[in-house]
Amino acid sequence: MTKKETISSPWALLAAIAALYVPFAFLGYGSDRDAYSVMRVGRRLIRDGVYDMSRHPGYLVHEVATGMLDGLGRGLGVGGSLATNLGTVALALVAVGAFHGALRRLAVPRPTVLAAGFALHPALWPVAATTMDYAWALALLLAGWVALLDRRWAWGGVLLGLAVGARFTSALAVPALVVHATWGARRNDTGGVFVHPAFPALGLAAALGAACYLPAAAEAGWTLNFLRPAGMGEALWTPLLRVGRWGFKNLHVWGLTGSVALVGVAVWTLACGRAAFIGRGPLIALVTGVVIAYEVLFVAFPLESEYLIPIVPFVLLALGIALGRHPRVLAVVLSVVALHNAVSVSLARPDRPLAAQGAVLGPWIEPGTLVWDTWLRLHLRGCESAACADAATADALGVKR
Repeated sequence: MTKKETISSPWALLAAIAALYVPFAFLGYGSDRDAYSVMRVGRRLIRDGVYDMSRHPGYLVHEVATGMLDGLGRGLGVGGSLATNLGTVALALVAVGAFHGALRRLAVPRPTVLAAGFALHPALWPVAATTMDYAWALALLLAGWVALLDRRWAWGGVLLGLAVGARFTSALAVPALVVHATWGARRNDTGGVFVHPAFPALGLAAALGAACYLPAAAEAGWTLNFLRPAGMGEALWTPLLRVGRWGFKNLHVWGLTGSVALVGVAVWTLACGRAAFIGRGPLIALVTGVVIAYEVLFVAFPLESEYLIPIVPFVLLALGIALGRHPRVLAVVLSVVALHNAVSVSLARPDRPLAAQGAVLGPWIEPGTLVWDTWLRLHLRGCESAACADAATADALGVKR
């Protein structure tokens, strides 16, 4: 192995990231009440063979995996939450490794630096050792993309289908990844774009993804009611609150300072750095399409900032192209974003914890996303149900019940 190959290898990076993620696996199922619902569904599914979706529209891949890991952990005497959380750690590492692999295959500069920025991103790190599906869906999605880039079409279809089964919204990115895989294909490989082997892979992904929602459809009486999102209180969906939550939670994903840095890079790129994107049309189209798709969805349902996690690797990919020749600037931008894990500058706060219908304007300097999430997880550590998690969260935030 050459020195260059050694430097670009992800194994040392993955080992270091694992050392950062694993300690958080000991902090209970997580700060999100949905983790306890998933745990309940998984236990019942494995114990009784009865499916009862944790929440709409169903998350079968993660629910089944959680039930199996929870039972394994209890059987080994190490606790269910440790086993389910370590499962998420493993999938988070797969996501980071797959992202690194995609960057290398696409000849994006600084793949290891970008993969490190992805692993330490304040949207990924707090969920990378919890019993939630975000890392699972993202890992399967990125691994499926790598399989498509390697022309392993069947594997790509299976992995992308499982990504959809882990989170329904993964379906937004799947067609874009398949179209990107067909772009610029050599004629002697395909015989024409409409018979490109990536399209059967798309069909396989669609069939497998749809199959994962048959139990949810059955529970809904074979109607589409299972697709109706939860949390659609009337006050939330006023136009002002919709736009306000969309903007606030977008800032929360990157941090205020990180968002300012990204805007600065975008302005500089448009003014001086467009040459780096020459010949990258298909890739930029992919990034643009994925980001727009998830942002449009988030305008419709601006519930949790974690819904935007799928755009993170694609934004970082574009950042790598823009700043590939400026590694120090790239490192500074990624560091500013990662700093949001520890400390946050906030311009607004919810007017009522757990029941916001407006905002109180700042600014404030507050604990970052990872610090805040860890503090809350410590309060919920002994919980085994969503009801316990709700009560412990209310107590931690000083909310009267």
